Amino acid sequence: MKRILALLFLLKFTLVAQVNQPKLVVGIVVDQMRYDYINRYWDDFSERGFKKLLAQGYNCSNTHYNFIPTYTGPGHASIYTGTTPSVHGIIANDWYDKNSGDYIYCAGDGDMHTVCNCEQKNVDVQSADGKMSPHHMLTTTFTDELKLFNEESKVFGISLKDRGAILPAGHTANGAYWMSSEGKWITSSFYMENLPDYIQKINDNNTAQNYLKGNWEIDGEFTHNLDSLLIQKGGSAIKKTPFGNTILNDLALEILMKEKLGQGKNTDILTVSFSSTDYIGHQYGPHASEIKDTYIRLDKDIAKLLKTINSKVGFENAIVFITADHGVVSEPHELLERNIPAGYFDGSIMKTELLTHLNTKYGEGDWIKNYSNNHLFLNHDLIEEKNISLDNDGRKMFEALLDGLFPAHQYGQQTTIGTVEHLKNPSLTEIRKYFNKYYIPNNMAICLSGDFDYDETIELVEKYWGGFESKETPSFEVRQESPIIEVIETEVWGPEAERLYMGFRFDGSNTEDSKMLSMIDMVLSNSAAGLIDLNLNQAQELIGGGCFPYVLEDYSMHGFYGSPKQGQTLEQVKDLLLAQIEEVKAGMNELRSKISDESSKSAIEVRNGMKELQTEVLHENRKSSKALDEVLEKHSAQTEKVLNNLTKKTAKKEKEERSERRSRFLPRLLRRRS
Repeated sequence: MKRILALLFLLKFTLVAQVNQPKLVVGIVVDQMRYDYINRYWDDFSERGFKKLLAQGYNCSNTHYNFIPTYTGPGHASIYTGTTPSVHGIIANDWYDKNSGDYIYCAGDGDMHTVCNCEQKNVDVQSADGKMSPHHMLTTTFTDELKLFNEESKVFGISLKDRGAILPAGHTANGAYWMSSEGKWITSSFYMENLPDYIQKINDNNTAQNYLKGNWEIDGEFTHNLDSLLIQKGGSAIKKTPFGNTILNDLALEILMKEKLGQGKNTDILTVSFSSTDYIGHQYGPHASEIKDTYIRLDKDIAKLLKTINSKVGFENAIVFITADHGVVSEPHELLERNIPAGYFDGSIMKTELLTHLNTKYGEGDWIKNYSNNHLFLNHDLIEEKNISLDNDGRKMFEALLDGLFPAHQYGQQTTIGTVEHLKNPSLTEIRKYFNKYYIPNNMAICLSGDFDYDETIELVEKYWGGFESKETPSFEVRQESPIIEVIETEVWGPEAERLYMGFRFDGSNTEDSKMLSMIDMVLSNSAAGLIDLNLNQAQELIGGGCFPYVLEDYSMHGFYGSPKQGQTLEQVKDLLLAQIEEVKAGMNELRSKISDESSKSAIEVRNGMKELQTEVLHENRKSSKALDEVLEKHSAQTEKVLNNLTKKTAKKEKEERSERRSRFLPRLLRRRS
């Protein structure tokens, strides 16, 4: 796995003289080649390598493959498929499969076996280096497309790394070769059952060991003893020297000649991935003298490859492109030596600290199944076993809101039917008791819908439910709540942004409270023209706020919510929401005043009407005026007394109701902290 993440660097060079159908395509990937290496080492390059490519080809300096992570596997797959990891399936060099619990290697295939000229070539016990194939790559490469177009075309892929050879070569290649842990060229049974004679001959000559002699050095800058490196690491130690690129280049030349690539009537492809640059870059860093020497030697190898292509095929019949799978950042030890703060992110420390936190909060357990490619995989089976859902701050806040508003009633204290222990230890006896208690005719209803025969249906109902005996209906105790006499505040913690929930308790659905609640809620919040919508949301006084009625049979709730903007506190959000409630109260007081004014006017009109009536009656019957005057005067006094008493009783009742509401419906405030 790469320990760095760097942007993809792409150079593309083409050596071609207007070819309609090239005879040979050579794709070169330089593993970990940074964008600045060509210019940095320009003066040290010959005229026949990198400089020749730039002078006679095309340089696409602004080309970028939009993919992550920038590892060898995804990089090579993206270059040769033309798509991203989410499509081609090579999402890393290796990754954790949460379904199987296994690690997946991007080129690994346990159904294959190693093909080599080792002592036990037919029994794959020596090495698993050859248990490889491109079966994890879900799309075709352009090498595959060529083979689909013309089966007679030849495709070969080579690299020191198995993935650097396999993924570019694709699914239909004639062969792919890479270096084993012993420094030998091997392949997989996916491609063939026996190595070609010329590959076996190379292995028999111990080519890798022949390169690991003497010193790799630059006078005055570094010296590395190759003989001791061979003794310590074996033949594969060549990978971490520039001679790994050279031995790979030798293999490329041999394949070109022995397979006669580009010398027939069909287009052939050879993919070459130089990997020593990556090994050396990780070991010494991008500014080391070792990396400079490696690229100077690589320039000579490429020059030799280009010369062979020209002599065997001709540039006019060939297309050669060169690119990189990713770049590299400076090694931390290199930066630290220059007094620059640096280091790697230690995922193990993060995993340990998170596990400690989860053990403290939820109890001891194997909470983290894996940490892979900067992704954490939680143990979902354990989470389910302990009845712990993944973080949902809204759900947790709502449950806390109900818990505070209903400290006694089932609305706040029984959010689920049953417990985890019931599920872990189910009792058939208890299940039967429950069924016999609650599944009785007078506590059940059978609801049917559709085009059916009534007589036949009744017979079926009688057949399957007719034997149920009526019993006393199970009683349900509704727990009564005491008045809320003070504001209660609760903090709920979670990963989401902080916000506020606030609630008021009311009577149930069969009361006047529920009707008034729905009306008041529409005044406050209706997504468009409520007070909260106009005064807060549209005015951008907060990120977002609103309210909702929650009407239930025994009790109801009026809930409020709001999210603070940057620099705003939850207290300020609470004050803004309460201010909108005060707006409603002010409007209600104004309405009551108008109603009171109208009542007074009505009383006056009644008195004036009575006087008018008296006058009219007196006018009609002067003779009985005295007696009638006494009656009407008495009636008028009584009417006025009734009206005055009514007004007093109404005012007293309103005062009592306001006092009661203040004691009963104090707000329940909830805060969440991030």
